[in-house]
Amino acid sequence: MLFRPQTGFTRYREHRLFRNRRDLRFRGVIHESILPALHEACTRDGARVAEGAAALDHLGYDGDLTAKHRRNRPLLEARLAAEPDHVYSRDHLGLTLLGMGDAAGAEAAWRRAIESLRSRPPHAPSEPGDALPFLHLASFLLDGKRDARAVLDEARARFPDDHALAWLDARARLEAGDPDGALPIFAALARVDADALCMTRAYDTSIFGANAHAAAGLCAFRLGRYDDSAMHYARAEALAPDRAEFRLKRQLAEARGAR
Repeated sequence: MLFRPQTGFTRYREHRLFRNRRDLRFRGVIHESILPALHEACTRDGARVAEGAAALDHLGYDGDLTAKHRRNRPLLEARLAAEPDHVYSRDHLGLTLLGMGDAAGAEAAWRRAIESLRSRPPHAPSEPGDALPFLHLASFLLDGKRDARAVLDEARARFPDDHALAWLDARARLEAGDPDGALPIFAALARVDADALCMTRAYDTSIFGANAHAAAGLCAFRLGRYDDSAMHYARAEALAPDRAEFRLKRQLAEARGAR
């Protein structure tokens, strides 16, 4: 099915509709999965998984997550005691610890998840969530005004098509005084149609569209390319007409360009 994991995110494909059979059961302590049972049934019966047009919006991560963090922490720790290199669970533990106020524990969890990825055999298959510890660690470092360049360089080399990592890469470049390096990345993100996007995992839609155009406009403004800046702000304004700052920044860029 087309699955939206949280309000404000793009969709991706998730296995959520299947026959009511005794052999199709979820497995696991947390982040339970139906996939092993589905794969076994397909192999045994010659069955197949089809793509449907139905869409599902998941609301479990909207609102206050305090109770969910308290519930999830012991479950995640139990799973990791049995599977210490399960990257997705280690990443989720990092988010849970951060939500509970343990920033140091969160950073340690994400770094441990990255070490698990590095220790995999060279040709081991990747999972859709493998980019997440890089993403969350880099975002954590940038929010704390710390250097995320090494983390981002490794992440971008491993996952060159990941839009969220591209956004953080451009953000880091801009904050480091490199608008020339950030501009083409923001411009590329601005061209993505978030409504039509359906990849192996979901993305926060705020990194596309109006915000990406506005970020590109800021880069162009700092480079003295005022006409380009005004163009990007105008596109941001068209996509988000309720945000007055885009109109004011467009007008400023136009005024600078007319000098």
